[in-house]
Amino acid sequence: MPKKMPSLRHLLDDPEWNEEVWTDALDMAVLQTELTYRPKVREWSLEQVLAEDYLPS
Repeated sequence: MPKKMPSLRHLLDDPEWNEEVWTDALDMAVLQTELTYRPKVREWSLEQVLAEDYLPS
């Protein structure tokens, strides 16, 4: 019998957690790439990113 996998959906629906993850990801991207540009807001919504047919442009 397969083990149950906990869902992360409750975290994805939490705006506070979501914002913290976004900020951390931006910080890491800047450190790793030495980019100086940081977007103020996300270009894509969470729903777009999680869609099966999602491909950023």
